[in-house]
Amino acid sequence: LLLGQTMGGGLPGQVIQIIKRIAVVTLVLEGIGAAILYPRMLQEMEPAYALWWSVFHSISAFNNAGFDLVGGFRSLIPYHFDVWILSVIGVLAVLGAISYTVMADTVRTRGRWRRMSVDTKIVLATSVGFLVLASLFLFTIESLNAKTLGSMSVGDRVLNSLYFSTTPRTSGFTVIPVSELRDETAFFTMALMFIGGASGSTAGGIKIQTFMLLLFAIIAAMRNREQAVAFGREIPITLIFRALTVALVSIAAIFVAAMAVAVVEDFTFIEILFEIVSAFGTVGLSMGITPELTDF
Repeated sequence: LLLGQTMGGGLPGQVIQIIKRIAVVTLVLEGIGAAILYPRMLQEMEPAYALWWSVFHSISAFNNAGFDLVGGFRSLIPYHFDVWILSVIGVLAVLGAISYTVMADTVRTRGRWRRMSVDTKIVLATSVGFLVLASLFLFTIESLNAKTLGSMSVGDRVLNSLYFSTTPRTSGFTVIPVSELRDETAFFTMALMFIGGASGSTAGGIKIQTFMLLLFAIIAAMRNREQAVAFGREIPITLIFRALTVALVSIAAIFVAAMAVAVVEDFTFIEILFEIVSAFGTVGLSMGITPELTDF
């Protein structure tokens, strides 16, 4: 029943049907992604390796795993100029991060905003907002950093800013060296990693819905209203309590872990905090210190 609530179904029978559909949609999208990547990979390697790389990275992207076959802790940095590869990986990561139920509702309503569920509206609006905000922030701040975007052409800056905005949603792939990010960018990235993707998706974090419920509650409180409202619908107070619990417990867990690691590790606190938040959100981004951490 809990699984059903997460994926938009109530009865066990409905959950089974949803699971079957999720399996089919997942295989189809990953198959399409691999098919689009294959011709590009074929330009650099033999057919067998090109097929393996295409399938592996398609699955890794859709499931927001972030594992790659490039090696040397470089992720997709060698392909930071490649529109073909970055577009496919980025789209797959975003689709995986918004969840099957949101995709299904969007298809069912044929993209008509008024007919979409409140949950779908929250996820789509917030996802687009985060992508735009993160892209603008990264482009503005890191264009001043010669070690990341500063040395690139304007076109490559735009491409990498757009792509990197999908990364903190827990996709884990990166096209710029994370260890070279300015502190303000690293801190902003932590916020995105902490929030993560949608409930029922392949992404981690506290989830978009949790963050937005708290935001709607804050807006209601500032307007001196007793009931929080989202897209014209009142939000049950029990949902706000759950969101508040998830957020505060998560913050406490990160705080305790970061302080504990900072006591025994000889790295800057922002590096340690970044690794902790990345681990908690199952993002996989690293400032390069993880291989050097002690057993503790």
